[in-house]
Amino acid sequence: MSADIGSELKKAREALGLSLEEMTERTMIPKKYLKALENERFSLFPGEVYAKGALRKYATILGLDAQDLITRFNQYMAKEGEDSVDTLNQESVTAHHKPRAKKRNNSGKKQKIPRQLDAILIILSLLVAVYFLAKKIMTDDSQSNNPPINGEENMLEDQAKGEENAEEDEVTEPTDEEPEDEEPEAPPVTVTRDPNTDKVRFIVTNADHLRAKLILTDACWIRIMADGNEVLSGTFRSNQSATAVKEMSIRLGNPPAVSLEINEQEVQLPDTPYAYTLTIVLIED
Repeated sequence: MSADIGSELKKAREALGLSLEEMTERTMIPKKYLKALENERFSLFPGEVYAKGALRKYATILGLDAQDLITRFNQYMAKEGEDSVDTLNQESVTAHHKPRAKKRNNSGKKQKIPRQLDAILIILSLLVAVYFLAKKIMTDDSQSNNPPINGEENMLEDQAKGEENAEEDEVTEPTDEEPEDEEPEAPPVTVTRDPNTDKVRFIVTNADHLRAKLILTDACWIRIMADGNEVLSGTFRSNQSATAVKEMSIRLGNPPAVSLEINEQEVQLPDTPYAYTLTIVLIED
């Protein structure tokens, strides 16, 4: 069954002379989801609500009746659900009438022998472990009880006498110098997501500046503002990076294609196919 939604979207896009890549930049919807809409492969979306949102936005930008397409989408999904239920019921009836296989009375006998072998192997393993443990304990006791040989005794006596003589020969002179204080270690840099807001906001502490690295697995439109100045804007396929003194703002057009490291620490980004803006703030303790 086809709802003719995909063909209508594709015809409207081609009539405007636009490619899927150009529509991705206009809608901020990843190319694979636009292609899924045109091919009516709605199962590729994370959920039905995501498919509806993408369809409404795509249709609106193409100048189509978005509400009509949403209504047809709902009818299509409802019909697909009914077909799935009918298929399951038919399979259930077929399975109900299948003859049951006769149980074999000797199944317990076949399992009995392997279980006995498992028990024997476990007992043997325990005995081996106990043997080696006892052997180690006896070896340690014998070594601790053995007195040192004569050469070792003489060496220990000479060493003790030498230390006593050295202590007697040393002249301790008072000094007014105080030991230098060791410099404390710098606290580690921390990167945490701000729990006090629903927006995507990361807080960095114990750092002298901000460093952001974007690792890309697919094409993505990106705009980066560093301390209020635009430092990067466009569609990129390779990794990008930027620095700032106090604050950074990053707009992502294709979030599933991006991984983010802040001050060399990887952070968790929201699992969403839609474009959004994240901010990074440096806070001094």
